[in-house]
Amino acid sequence: MNSRNLWLGLVMLVAQTANAASGVLLRNEVLRENASADAAPIAQLARGASVEILQRTGGWVRVQAGRREGWLRVFSLRGSNEEAPAVGFWGRIKSVFLPGGGDARGIVAVAGLRGIDSTQGVAARDVAVTRALDVYRPGPAEVAAFAQAGELNPQQLAYLDPPGQEDAGLVRWLKRGGGAASESPALSLHGALLLGKATPADEQRIGAHIASQIERKAPLVREAAVQRYVNQVGGWLVMQSEKPEQPWRFGVLDSDEIFTVSAPGGFVFLTRGLYQRLESEAELAAMLGSEMAQVLRHQPMVYLKEIAQTLAAPEVAESAADSAASGTLFLIDLIGDAGDYLSRNLDPQGVFAADRAGLVLAVRAGYEPYAFASVLQKLDSIGRDDPNLALFSRTRPSPSARLQQLAAAMDAGVGSSRFDSFTAQSQAGRFRQFALPADRQGRQERNQQ
Repeated sequence: MNSRNLWLGLVMLVAQTANAASGVLLRNEVLRENASADAAPIAQLARGASVEILQRTGGWVRVQAGRREGWLRVFSLRGSNEEAPAVGFWGRIKSVFLPGGGDARGIVAVAGLRGIDSTQGVAARDVAVTRALDVYRPGPAEVAAFAQAGELNPQQLAYLDPPGQEDAGLVRWLKRGGGAASESPALSLHGALLLGKATPADEQRIGAHIASQIERKAPLVREAAVQRYVNQVGGWLVMQSEKPEQPWRFGVLDSDEIFTVSAPGGFVFLTRGLYQRLESEAELAAMLGSEMAQVLRHQPMVYLKEIAQTLAAPEVAESAADSAASGTLFLIDLIGDAGDYLSRNLDPQGVFAADRAGLVLAVRAGYEPYAFASVLQKLDSIGRDDPNLALFSRTRPSPSARLQQLAAAMDAGVGSSRFDSFTAQSQAGRFRQFALPADRQGRQERNQQ
């Protein structure tokens, strides 16, 4: 081997080592020759042992354990953060999402004006942000073609939770027509929220305002191809849901924060920081599916109802214009700059339920079932003191807790799981075609093209 080839080989070896993820065994486990519960055992590994994750295939991972290589079930591991990278420049800046961070451009001034002109401006911006998201929404034919190109074949799978444990909000949603008119058309937005009679149109209006305020803090990334791609993945998931006719909007926010957030009416966002951590379309689908499930189960609406109970009722509107202005003023009071909405602590059981439902949506769409576990392991491997994970860690159950709940739901113990039998796609290759630049300079250069 000449010196040039030797140098290239060393570079590739270093790159592979740098990209290998670390893991820690959650229990005593058998290291096996192949990705099968029937494969010959190689060694017995003890709970707490550290391994390097080399490859993921379905519900199995190939690992390096000392001098031995072999296969373990994916749920045998949690991510390891023992060698988390040092916090760099982006880790030292204040999060744009945490209260007090970022730029709440204009909302305080607008709320202070409290006039008809200010409410018209706020409402117009809500509409503008929604329309900006609509640019990337694919039609049914485009979504179907996208799925066909990716060989994504729909699968039959019922929700994992027994019917008696289904969220009451989801049951109400399924029984209520997607575009049904309000039982009491005269109800104000405030009254409808308090009485639990908000219509899909009400939820759309609330979600649009939340989306507008989130976009103030972290604008949409300017890579149109990526936004379109994420909406195609999301659109395919929507077609596997109970309400495929509901309008959904997906977006990638330009923030290094590792985060996802959803809002009533079908608004789902993830950050650039999280997107860049993903390695496949199946992992993207898993994260989108979990946020979609929160919306379908009206989890954000429960929080907003609690806030609405602390607000004074608006004056009775005398005209349609007054009613619209009153509704906008109520939204300004309810949402503010969305800082409280973003930093609220999500109910752990609600998150676990959404994870299970999101997993089902992704599997129905033909995606690899264990991709969600892969994402959670990645997040678990990030140091909890990493500022870019601060908001995620503050507001949600830990990735390891979510991973354990998911393992129990998938019945993925030592033996085989029923999820092993699904014909599924990861679409890692297609995902790589829509990579985002890793650094701010790369973003600026691409934006200027």
